[in-house]
Amino acid sequence: MESFGLVDGPGVRFVIFMQGCPMRCQYCHNPETWSRDTGTWWTAEDLFQRAYRYKNYWKKKNKENGGITVSGGEPLLQCEFVTELFELAKKKGVHTALDTSGCLFATDQLPMEQFERLAKVTDLVLLDLKMMNGVGHRGLTGRDNSNILEMAQWLSDHGKEMWIRHVCVPGLTDSKKELTEMRQFLDRLQTVTRVELLPYHTMGKMEWEKLGLSYPLNGVPMPTEENMINQYIKKQLEESNARIEKKHQRQEYLRHEEESCLLKIKELWEQQDVGMELFSPRSAEDSTTRREISEIKQRLEEIRLEQKQLSQEISNAKEEQTKYQDMLLEIKKKESISMEMNGMADKTNICMAGAEQKTGNAGGEKTDIDPEKALEEAEQTHFEPEYTKQQEVGEKNTAENATGFVETVEKKQPDLVEEKLENATGRNNIKRNELDGNEVLKQILTKVERCIALWGTDRGKCKNEMVHLKYYIKSMVSQGYVSRETQERKNGDMT
Repeated sequence: MESFGLVDGPGVRFVIFMQGCPMRCQYCHNPETWSRDTGTWWTAEDLFQRAYRYKNYWKKKNKENGGITVSGGEPLLQCEFVTELFELAKKKGVHTALDTSGCLFATDQLPMEQFERLAKVTDLVLLDLKMMNGVGHRGLTGRDNSNILEMAQWLSDHGKEMWIRHVCVPGLTDSKKELTEMRQFLDRLQTVTRVELLPYHTMGKMEWEKLGLSYPLNGVPMPTEENMINQYIKKQLEESNARIEKKHQRQEYLRHEEESCLLKIKELWEQQDVGMELFSPRSAEDSTTRREISEIKQRLEEIRLEQKQLSQEISNAKEEQTKYQDMLLEIKKKESISMEMNGMADKTNICMAGAEQKTGNAGGEKTDIDPEKALEEAEQTHFEPEYTKQQEVGEKNTAENATGFVETVEKKQPDLVEEKLENATGRNNIKRNELDGNEVLKQILTKVERCIALWGTDRGKCKNEMVHLKYYIKSMVSQGYVSRETQERKNGDMT
């Protein structure tokens, strides 16, 4: 379970991962979920009550902005259980999302009446489309995809909102033909509100090895999201340039043809001695000449109409190019921000490497280094919330004002003094956020433990986790889930 999911549906999600999956995707990063013989047993009622504890996270400015997402494994293997859970959620007005591959739709393992009952209490379906080509899909996942495409069409016909997810694996699922076919299929669906192209990663490789399985995609490179977007935009720009060039060539051809037509008309008139009225074939006595001139004039009209259409198409293509160029500029800005973040991460890595050198070992293997000490140094250097002098002065003035208030009226109204002092020092804010803060701190501790676990095995991933941890803490402080006083008081426990 994940109590603060941010990518599996709108808003903040409580994500439940079900055991059991009939597919064997070659890039699966959770192969431990394939078997139904492991995991923890829950009743739908108990699981919903566990999730509902986090309902305060599902609001933003007093509006619903989150809910429960059931993922897997393959949740349709336990369709009745998920249906019962979602029915409980809908009674409380909680948004529900189903993350599925759709591989059991219209099969003996999932009666249609059961699926229809689940669909009634499902607000959003996150549908994973692995591949459009049936043969390739069987090779990639071990199962056919015809019923998956049927499920997408059924959801569209019944008005169910869908988010489509597709993992781009270099050389397997990212070809132009594959993506074009998928685009054409999605264009026929009426309820798709979002399409996510996810870059392939190797996070699950270690899990395969733990299960004694050979990872089938060894050596396949991992594309970054930025690279995928860059490649897509650059490809679109190249294709747009090629289309514009062809249209310019066609325009040039039509211009020459127009000139030829005008010259031909002039020659015909001169042969018949009909004067210099260029567009007066009626003056020609020869009917054959008049017919020829009429045909040429008709062709001229066609040429000019096509030229007008080409000019409009070129103008539209240039507008499209401008849009893609703006997107590239936006990506460059993000890359600049990313470089700054990487600089912070590098400093964190130096801090951790410095702690490691104190133990006499600067290698990348597991050592006797105290990871808590390394994390403490990194925390002190980078992960403290920004706390400006101006804020300190403001708080000092607030405290002084509260103290002055106490001195002047404490004898007359002691209860009012205490209330004013509590408000001035923020104690009420601490009490209000204490429960949420404890839950957030648990998640922070979980992230710290993950950093410690990665320290001896994958320095690069550990560095990224440290950077994410910093921004997560800052985000929680800014949103008020943890007050500054609570964070400072719990700082030792976090480290």
